[in-house]
Amino acid sequence: MHEREILSQVPLQVQQNNQASQAQSFAIDKTAFFIINKKNGEQAPFNRDKVHLTLKRACKGLEKDVVVDLIMQEVTKNLYDQASTGEVEDALILATISFIEKDPAYSKVAARLLIQKLSKEVFKSSVTQETYAHHYQRSFIEGIRLGVEYKLLDERLLTFDLEFL
Repeated sequence: MHEREILSQVPLQVQQNNQASQAQSFAIDKTAFFIINKKNGEQAPFNRDKVHLTLKRACKGLEKDVVVDLIMQEVTKNLYDQASTGEVEDALILATISFIEKDPAYSKVAARLLIQKLSKEVFKSSVTQETYAHHYQRSFIEGIRLGVEYKLLDERLLTFDLEFL
């Protein structure tokens, strides 16, 4: 039997022995064995700390209303081996959405996570709230230049101070 198959059976065995709290803690730890498929085709071990940091950034200013560890538990319950980075991002958003009825602040966290996911697609790199404006400006200027290059936009647009706009 493959190592991952054996590990997937452990929570079931623990639960059958009426040790539910141990099964819950193991369910969180199971992600330590997961491989994530990155957008560039590479594979990497699931980085729980990186996901936790992403959640903490999204919850900034809302710490009194939301519980990061609660969201993290939900994320790890819904993740699986060989998930893509996009699926991890989706799991973060969906896990957060599941707590909106508990407190509306979770909707703000979910919105921030969605903005981060979409920004990563547009800017081709990870973006934080602090670096968003810079990435947006770079993308805007590049979009104008490409539009002119492909004859979709009037070249007079390049005479404007694009850095200022």
